[in-house]
Amino acid sequence: MIKASHIFVVAVLVFGVSVAIPAHAGWVLYDDFESGSIDPTKWNIDDSSATISIEGGQAKFVHQQGHAEDPSYLLLKPTQSVKAIRAKLRVESCSGDVRVRVKGNKWVDDQGYEMYQQLAADAQNQTIHYYCGALDKVNSVDQYELFYGQFYRPIPVLGQTYSVEISFTDNWLRASVDGLGDLFFHAGASWTEREDPFYGIGTKSVNGDGPCTAYFDDVYVKY
Repeated sequence: MIKASHIFVVAVLVFGVSVAIPAHAGWVLYDDFESGSIDPTKWNIDDSSATISIEGGQAKFVHQQGHAEDPSYLLLKPTQSVKAIRAKLRVESCSGDVRVRVKGNKWVDDQGYEMYQQLAADAQNQTIHYYCGALDKVNSVDQYELFYGQFYRPIPVLGQTYSVEISFTDNWLRASVDGLGDLFFHAGASWTEREDPFYGIGTKSVNGDGPCTAYFDDVYVKY
């Protein structure tokens, strides 16, 4: 069952699911990792908590134990504003609360807080969730939550490949997992686009758990 954070959003979800939206229209392949190495013209690397490599034409993350609240990423180097990201992810093995996720910080609200979105596979709780909230970057503290929703729970996370999608707009927000459905959220506010937007794929543990091995492949963007 999809879990939404408030009743208004549930109504939007029901409406959104009934709307026919082309799933792959306008997508551009960003990286399929077939080169055998991480392309420095496409990615910045943050490997402070995970070993990141290319294996079998996929980006491999091995998240290490002992790095509480320290994420690792491959960060996109887009040449223009990104409207959405689509990627395949698979959690091969995982211990503890490590999340395998697609994330973006594209907007700021009227108080200057970063509005960040993430779509995360959570093997520990056997679910994939979508979150949107405000971050005080200076103090590294979440200020408020706009939306939290789960795709059906429990689902088999370990060993399964999921094609996931997350949009970055300033009004209607959307997250999708093939075979599980869509989550829609109306922000109800107009945000300002950051000068240095952040889009990434990667891993994070709140408690410093691990290890966790995950793979990403076929990253597409919509401009």
